[in-house]
Amino acid sequence: ARMPGKLDVLAAAVLGLAAFFLWNHPDIVETAQHTRILLDDVFSGRFFSFYQDTMDAKATLGYANAAHYHILFYILCGIWDLPLYLLGKVIPVGDLAFTLWTKALGATAFVACGFVLRRLAEKMNAGREQAAWTPWFFWLCPVGFFSALCMGQYDSLCLLFLLLGLLFYLDNRMLPFVLTMGAALVFKMFAIFIFIPLLVLREKRILRIVGWLALGMWLYLPGSLLFAGRNGDAGFFNSLIAQRLFDIPLSAVGNPSLLLTALAGLYLVCWLWKPGSEESLRQKALYVCLAVFSLLFLLVQWHPQWIILLSPFLLLTTWQTKKQMPWLLLSGICFVGYFI
Repeated sequence: ARMPGKLDVLAAAVLGLAAFFLWNHPDIVETAQHTRILLDDVFSGRFFSFYQDTMDAKATLGYANAAHYHILFYILCGIWDLPLYLLGKVIPVGDLAFTLWTKALGATAFVACGFVLRRLAEKMNAGREQAAWTPWFFWLCPVGFFSALCMGQYDSLCLLFLLLGLLFYLDNRMLPFVLTMGAALVFKMFAIFIFIPLLVLREKRILRIVGWLALGMWLYLPGSLLFAGRNGDAGFFNSLIAQRLFDIPLSAVGNPSLLLTALAGLYLVCWLWKPGSEESLRQKALYVCLAVFSLLFLLVQWHPQWIILLSPFLLLTTWQTKKQMPWLLLSGICFVGYFI
């Protein structure tokens, strides 16, 4: 098999730049507007009014949603957008330019995910050609490509920290793993579904598990408490998303959530399983991630862009199989069909 070459880089760059500049989803337009409001509030001393101000601006700016995400996500966007915001105080900066710059944050994370995936493939003893092509399979997977580059969705930020956390996990570096997974939680709480089983797969002591979980809240909890009671309608919006976890009940035994019941069973298996070797634990970790996101997207109502969270684990586990070509051919056919 050949290695990626200059023509591959050129073709991917042309496709990626066309997708980035020719399409924008309303969500990224709204996020850019929310970030501008945050920066206005910071410089006018109204930081704690941010969520309410985005609600008040819905009518004047004509967008559908107020700010609904964790405050640290908007702070990161604000830091990213600050140079362009300050430039706009000197010369005019149009809304499109500001939107595209905001969109570039998620796109940059998307590209970075590919390089982290290559490192993970190498760590899992994938072949030289397999490891080299791993980021390309990820970048050209239609779900991620259209989500990050066309729509400008930000799930790539959560995924980047998930993959970095997994990299630390495979090296048995628990403190960086926990802190990085805690950062992933800021962008999407789905990260908790991965965090728990990976933790109990390696650590069997209950008090140590509880301690690591508490430490994992190092960013999410302070940010949430900081805006408790002044987060606009973000709490209501997030409760609607959380309710999806309970949409499919296990009616035979008192209507608990089928998803949460299945995940609890998976977590119990992870806690009871004793790894025979570090190599065995590494392989099981990949399949646990695959199982978690597969269950999530089988048993909840999901948005298409969320599937980017599943795609790296489909790819990494494919490299662990003996017969890889059928999976790769099927993926290639699906990729081409999606792009067409």
